[in-house]
Amino acid sequence: MKFAKPSIRPFISPMHMAWGLMVWVLMVLGCGQEPPSAPSATPEGVFIHQVDGHYRLVKDGVPLYLQGACVLGTEHMAALAAAGGNAIRTYPGDDLPQIFSVADSLGLGVVLALDLPPARYGFDYRNPAQRAHIRAAIKAQVLAYKDEPSLLLWGIGNEVHIMAEAQQEAIYAFVDSLSRDIHAWDGRHPTTYMVNGPEAALDLYRHCPDLDIISINTFGSLHQLDKVLGSFGWAISKPILISEWGPIGYWATPTSEWGAPLEMNSSEKGKAYAEQYTSFLSPDHPLLLGSCLFFWDYKHEQTPTWFSLFTEAGEATNVVDEMTQVWTGKAPANRAPHFAEIHLEGEYPGHGPYLYAGATYSASLDVSDPDGDSLYTQWEISPEFKREGITGGDREQRPPRMPELILEAEAKTLRFQAPEASGPYRLFVYVRDGKGKVATANLPFFVQKTPRLHEPLHP
Repeated sequence: MKFAKPSIRPFISPMHMAWGLMVWVLMVLGCGQEPPSAPSATPEGVFIHQVDGHYRLVKDGVPLYLQGACVLGTEHMAALAAAGGNAIRTYPGDDLPQIFSVADSLGLGVVLALDLPPARYGFDYRNPAQRAHIRAAIKAQVLAYKDEPSLLLWGIGNEVHIMAEAQQEAIYAFVDSLSRDIHAWDGRHPTTYMVNGPEAALDLYRHCPDLDIISINTFGSLHQLDKVLGSFGWAISKPILISEWGPIGYWATPTSEWGAPLEMNSSEKGKAYAEQYTSFLSPDHPLLLGSCLFFWDYKHEQTPTWFSLFTEAGEATNVVDEMTQVWTGKAPANRAPHFAEIHLEGEYPGHGPYLYAGATYSASLDVSDPDGDSLYTQWEISPEFKREGITGGDREQRPPRMPELILEAEAKTLRFQAPEASGPYRLFVYVRDGKGKVATANLPFFVQKTPRLHEPLHP
């Protein structure tokens, strides 16, 4: 897909200006002295240049378009490199010495997340003492890791402003001041901050002029990126990083009649990831520096499978296969099983089945393996996750599994007993090929007591 190119004024980041000033000072101080040995034509570090009319990160003189992924820990970083990825994005709490060690060995760049705590956790960015404490911690991180060879850029917080409208101005002012500080502590790596969706990008651009990069987290709405930027009159003239992206989120997807979000199966997600990347994350875009897909690991968020590209046991889904094809032009040697459909017996007056408490039901699925591998199926039933008091990114406790409800489990069929307690539940299925690949799907259902005669089923 070709993108309309807005006019781009020459971009000189604060980091570039600091570098230029340092060179000028050295030249002045050097007058009248023996000339130094010829400096390197390309300074070491990561800078932002325009290359053929496009913004690009340039690392040690080499242009780089980020084919990145969000990770927690190092477990799946080798798989990312094998799939053609070239960068990772970290999160606070990662073992950074280990992250950098593994990244160096695999040739992966690191978008480092500095630990700026979300305001919703009780931090008040209008409080000078709290700001001073956070600034000292950030400085320690910057000084500790600024010379790591795989470091690409500094991420000064992730959606810290969410659910903190009263503090938003103070948060943005603090982010901008931290960016100035970081440019003083380390003049060789750009700064950025991650906002939730393209609509928030203009606010960040206006309130944080010192940032080198505008980073956007977006799920299922990449197709709106140019539309939103165009509605701003292409006022954002800084480079953009898509710092998280993936399937449509549980907060925006269609739901069952009782409000349970409907999740795509892993095969549908694989197709969605590949189509989004090839259609909207092309290096042809004049503002994009690249992207970090979400989530190259396991994470429970609404379900164990919504954003996870790997299971808890470490098996890879079809999304990994599809991104390998996109990034390398070649399919992996072993591919994940393919889901066509999952069906659950029950009444369907609206979106999603209603079951009677304690009754016996059946489920079936249509699944195959593109390599002809033998398949092994695992069925699970759990109560629906409740999001009370929890927002995206918060740590979640997975609901307990209910193995006592499974009566007869086969590769493509299941007989089970509906729970006795009324309420929302979800049926999960994992189909493994025994070689490290898996297909996943789930379906919500609602259990109720037997209704009165002629009364429509309803929660």
